[in-house]
Amino acid sequence: MKKIESLKRLVEDVAVTMGIGPEEAEARKSYLGLTEQDVQILRGLRKPLAESHHHMMDSFYDDLLSFPATQKFLKDPDTLESLKKKQKTYFDELISGPYDWDYARNRLGVGIVHQKIGLEPLLYIGAYNKYLGDLLPNILTAVDGDIDQALNAIRALLKIVFFDIGLALDTYMHADKQAINALKEYAEKIVCTVPSGLVVLDKNFQVLSINEFIERIYHEPHDKLVGQNIELLLPETAIRERAMEVSATGQPQHGIVVILPGTNGEQKHFEISITPFDQPEAIQDKDGIAHLLVVIEDLTEQEALRNATKESDVRIRVIMENVSEGIITIDEQGYIESFNQASEYL
Repeated sequence: MKKIESLKRLVEDVAVTMGIGPEEAEARKSYLGLTEQDVQILRGLRKPLAESHHHMMDSFYDDLLSFPATQKFLKDPDTLESLKKKQKTYFDELISGPYDWDYARNRLGVGIVHQKIGLEPLLYIGAYNKYLGDLLPNILTAVDGDIDQALNAIRALLKIVFFDIGLALDTYMHADKQAINALKEYAEKIVCTVPSGLVVLDKNFQVLSINEFIERIYHEPHDKLVGQNIELLLPETAIRERAMEVSATGQPQHGIVVILPGTNGEQKHFEISITPFDQPEAIQDKDGIAHLLVVIEDLTEQEALRNATKESDVRIRVIMENVSEGIITIDEQGYIESFNQASEYL
């Protein structure tokens, strides 16, 4: 029940972000030429086609089970039986409608579910092809071989089938894009909070992207720093020459120490690494493609932390030596790490 409610909410969210609502659904039907006459033709076929539906479903799923790409979705007997029931429900809706907004929302849900389980569009279209291939001969039988009636029924059926496929595929692609964007946002959050400077350069050594660490160094927002050449970002450091070497050789360089002025006029020490991105040859020379990654470590802050730790250790040592009781510290393995003077008399 929770999964159904979650899917309904997801469908609503996707529909809003895609801009698909009742008006858009009606516009799509209008563009495909789906008329009330088509609806009545399809409804007239419901009863005669229902009689052959069971056999058609067995053939349909036997075909799906013959392909490794679709077998993995149908291994569980309970899942297979559930899918057959849903397919029968879908068949009833496909033939009888009503092709309203609720019907369209169900088709949106199909696209989302297929994206979630990893059923690729090619497999979805292939399944539709098999379904229609089995259904069309039954239409001819249902209209007693009347070619004109059969053609009208096939035209009506194709209109609603393409309406369905369009909604499902659009939603599939959108859900896929949402998943990619979610991963991208998650990765960007991680990158932004890394306690080191990260600068991505293009082939011309211009800044494509930076993280928050770099913004704090220069007290400039992201959009002011993006587009600058690396030599302007790190002046008088010969960083461009180093970047050119890495670009030419493909070998990373580490331990490049540079000095930059701080906000209060003091000098700050940084250590820089430059690493090439391994890009496909086909896009290596294109503009706007990540070419080099520059990592900047603040040595001044690291040195300050080390000094603070040393000072803290000294203070603790002084306190320990002036305590009258013996104090001995032991590590996890039971070895003595330190002891004060009073402990020597224990």
